[in-house]
Amino acid sequence: MTHRILIVFLLAFLVLTLSSSDVTKLRKHAPPGTVFLYTNIYIDKTPLANIHYLEYQHFLKGFGYNLDCIKGLIEELPEYGMDYQEVDLRPRCEAYENGYKYRIRTKYRKLLLSTDTIQLEIYLKHPAYNYYPLVHVPFYIARKFCEWRTYAVMMQYAGSKNEKIRAKYYKKVRYRLPTIKELEYAATKFGEEVAGPISGQQPLYTVYSGHKKAPYRVNNISEMTNEFGTALGSNFLDTFQIKDPIIERRYSQPEQWLGFRCVCEVSED
Repeated sequence: MTHRILIVFLLAFLVLTLSSSDVTKLRKHAPPGTVFLYTNIYIDKTPLANIHYLEYQHFLKGFGYNLDCIKGLIEELPEYGMDYQEVDLRPRCEAYENGYKYRIRTKYRKLLLSTDTIQLEIYLKHPAYNYYPLVHVPFYIARKFCEWRTYAVMMQYAGSKNEKIRAKYYKKVRYRLPTIKELEYAATKFGEEVAGPISGQQPLYTVYSGHKKAPYRVNNISEMTNEFGTALGSNFLDTFQIKDPIIERRYSQPEQWLGFRCVCEVSED
């Protein structure tokens, strides 16, 4: 615990000692869904919600679930001025890649929601839970989701009408899972929100899109890091007083208390 605090505050010190001009020169419009964390790193305002995963599935469906195909197309996109109506990318992505098509098949699996249980697939797809945290997703799919966001945002930027509009955004973005240090620093920078009483089983609380910060929500869900098996944060199943709100959690498979958010590296190179 002590050495973790030292690492977080050392990172904070290094960030604060950077000249303001070095950071300001790089600052442009934040990549979609994120807020500025430090240097060239942005972080999602909230953990990912069910609706974001449904959007991901819908997007990939049009490309035969072939993420490698999309990666190749991104490398050929113009910097700006792309007309989506004139450029049909789908015929080049006809190959079906089952590895990228992960559907939450949980006919008999139940998810705890407050004092009731609910089928996980209903939780994912029912509009009432659109903005509830996405849970029970494998580590490799979380990584693929962040990778997909990179391609989706770069396609969005390529659709800028002209060079002036394109210049408002970073030349390159790369979404990925956060490191342990990045999540710890975010919790230090943005503070915490308490999702409910610390004792007892708690529902998965709604996440909101209007945040101007990226607060860590105590007793909501634990969040994946870029290290498989290591997550951070207390969750709604905790039934004891937790002194360290960003406590490490271990996992070996998808869990109903486990979700994730992405960070985004930006570059002008």
